[in-house]
Amino acid sequence: WSYKQVTLEQTDELEYPCANGVFALHENSSKEWFTIPSKSFINALQGVEKFIAKKDVRFYLNGLNMMLDGHKSMSIVGSDGHRLLMRDCEVASNFHANVIIPRTAVKLLAGVKPTTDVKVTLGEFEGNYVWIRFEFDNYVITTKLIDHRYPDFRKVFEQPFNSGVIKDTKQCLKQLKSISYLVTSKFKGIKLWFLPEGTRVTNESDVELCFLPIIVDHNEPFVS
Repeated sequence: WSYKQVTLEQTDELEYPCANGVFALHENSSKEWFTIPSKSFINALQGVEKFIAKKDVRFYLNGLNMMLDGHKSMSIVGSDGHRLLMRDCEVASNFHANVIIPRTAVKLLAGVKPTTDVKVTLGEFEGNYVWIRFEFDNYVITTKLIDHRYPDFRKVFEQPFNSGVIKDTKQCLKQLKSISYLVTSKFKGIKLWFLPEGTRVTNESDVELCFLPIIVDHNEPFVS
């Protein structure tokens, strides 16, 4: 082992030369922070975390998109490319940010139960947010951010949606659970036929699996 003297200065980067390369540690003094009510934040994370992709080649989908619009509102989104869930939270912040938090960090946060508001700090380096820190109770969780732009999910919600009514929620969930085993890696979905009297569920060969008490007020007979 050999020892070298390292001098720390008030800069944005610390470099330590070694035999086979250079280690660089970044800690920019430019930070933004805001607070989120813990209950609404954790509830939102627990819902969205289930929709985040796992080991997808589109690595940006392996994280949660957190977007602040500058008007004390924050949207968090999770998607695996086939399904998407968005939740909104009120925050004490007026700045803009659009970052992707890794799934492992989201899963960790979704499993805690803070008793105080969550303080969120975003660290910036060379004009980009590179890390995020969550502070609550006696915990401090810091993670790197995924360096990529998340797909513009807002275009999905700009499309017109037709409203639906579930007449018997318990019966609907029970019937969907009874056919869930049919959704496999080979056949990844079912077909829904929206009829005036309810919703017919079929497989890819149009064989009826069940009939759901869901009524949708539009004229299209089929949605896959």
